[in-house]
Amino acid sequence: MRKWPSRGRLWLDVVMVLALVVLAVLLYRLTPAQTQLAPIFDDLELLAAAPAPAFYRDLEFYRWLERRDAQD
Repeated sequence: MRKWPSRGRLWLDVVMVLALVVLAVLLYRLTPAQTQLAPIFDDLELLAAAPAPAFYRDLEFYRWLERRDAQD
């Protein structure tokens, strides 16, 4: 035969379940929206774009300048 919990114990269980539901709803409502993905995609677009030939020309100039300064 199954023994039923006392009224006090049953009341405590109900209060704990309700508290967990309220906590879950509050955490869900207070969590900021994930709107910070746009800057990540902007950076991804920059990385995926093919650089112009001027980029390599400037890069070679800076390498030359660095070698020249290292010799002095």
